[in-house]
Amino acid sequence: MLPADLPGPVIAESEAPFWAACREHRLVFRRCDDCAAWHHPPLPRCPRCRSARLQWAEARGPARLYAWTRVHVALHPSVEGMPPYLVAVVEFPACGGVRLITNLRAEAPRIGAELDLVWGTVGGAQPVPRFVQRETEDGR
Repeated sequence: MLPADLPGPVIAESEAPFWAACREHRLVFRRCDDCAAWHHPPLPRCPRCRSARLQWAEARGPARLYAWTRVHVALHPSVEGMPPYLVAVVEFPACGGVRLITNLRAEAPRIGAELDLVWGTVGGAQPVPRFVQRETEDGR
């Protein structure tokens, strides 16, 4: 995993409830009260029906690996000496397919694999969601 001394997020007003929930080790996404569509990142209106009646709802699992890449070159001074590490797109099928870009810990990443949520920190104290690939019975 990446170190805790990475810079923290610059939190926009629209994202504040997401980051507040992270501080409580809860993962939340926006959900429309009118059409039940989930979305992330947070928007002021539902991308499906344009309703402004939105709420923050707990993410439902399991999370699945949608895509990943292994980073070999440090493109920012805060990650100098860190590569290689994995960056992943994690999908939440039970949340309408919402996707989240995050870090992944896995020996052999497999698209579609179930992932477990773990919490890391950045910016000294801001919790961030990260994921670990579950091992299968055959060790893969």
